[in-house]
Amino acid sequence: YDTLFRGQGGEAPLNPLTSKRRTNMELNDYQSRRVMLDEGYAEAAWHSDIGSRDTQEDSLRISEHHLTLLATVCDGMGGFDAGEVASRTAIGYLHDRFEETPYSDCRFFKNVLEGMDAAVYDLKDAGGRRLGTGTTVASVMLSGRRLYYLSVGDSRVYLLRSGELVQTTRDHNYGEELLDLLAQERITQAQFEAEALDYDGLTSYIGMGGVALSDCNEEPVILRDGDVLLVTSDGLYNAVPIETITQALSESTAVEATKALLRELAAHPFDPRDNTSFIVIRYHKRPNARSLS
Repeated sequence: YDTLFRGQGGEAPLNPLTSKRRTNMELNDYQSRRVMLDEGYAEAAWHSDIGSRDTQEDSLRISEHHLTLLATVCDGMGGFDAGEVASRTAIGYLHDRFEETPYSDCRFFKNVLEGMDAAVYDLKDAGGRRLGTGTTVASVMLSGRRLYYLSVGDSRVYLLRSGELVQTTRDHNYGEELLDLLAQERITQAQFEAEALDYDGLTSYIGMGGVALSDCNEEPVILRDGDVLLVTSDGLYNAVPIETITQALSESTAVEATKALLRELAAHPFDPRDNTSFIVIRYHKRPNARSLS
């Protein structure tokens, strides 16, 4: 099973659907899938919409291969069609290699990172000029109960366990660098506030011609029954408070959690509302599955 989901409603293998400008949120605007894993199964639900933007630069894709799940969100940038092409190129490169790789751990992400970056960096327009575009990527791989993740940019991976929501990835933006400098007392509060206007500027992304920063866990996170994962672009967490996202993800199924997030998006208008794409995954352990340390 392999789904590329972009824009308003619908799915298509590799070929994106045309997205219409939308300002109203529909609570049934999601899709879902159960994926069998080696020691249980994952229920996944996902949503992607253009928001109030003129173009959809997010791409979202879910693939299953040999009882392993790969789920990815990319948030393109560059304006016009460039961001759309960048996110589609990156997600296509990643998932196409997933179906060929012998690895179901962090080696897969490490092996494809350079090629994915080069594929976006080398994109050209009709006149042969580089597009100069880029994209974030946030991706999770579930192999049995083992979770591996990759992040470049400011798209995020969250883990909800026992009511506590943890961001497993770090934002690669200027704001995080400023916070580090402030914590190390290398800049003053006044200097931080003066530079904070550029807080969201990315310091690493796919397509920069050599990825500067990336998050990828070498040691797996061992999932527990009922753990919930959220893979999302910044359109969600910029519009909905984290406490509210936590409450939504606490719903009993991935579908109900997705519906709750859609209700919250509708209740928290953000103008202009960004492209918003997210995947909710709830892990279910098989009752007799062996214990992992």
